[in-house]
Amino acid sequence: MTTLVLSLIEHLWPYLLAAGGAGLMLWRAYAAGKKAEKAKQAEAEMRARDIADQIDSDVHALPTELRRDELSKWSR
Repeated sequence: MTTLVLSLIEHLWPYLLAAGGAGLMLWRAYAAGKKAEKAKQAEAEMRARDIADQIDSDVHALPTELRRDELSKWSR
């Protein structure tokens, strides 16, 4: 039995090596895509946070009465 397995491995090792290499390349492509997507989402989140901070800053720069009037228009 061991002779049969060793014989098969001896004849099939290039194919096994190629299959392993293909699997490794697919895994690396998947990991790279996942990393790129996370970076894209982080960038979008950072831009949204910058816009929110700018709006907060603009709102807090207004006097209290004007702020109340402006915000009451937005709440409707």
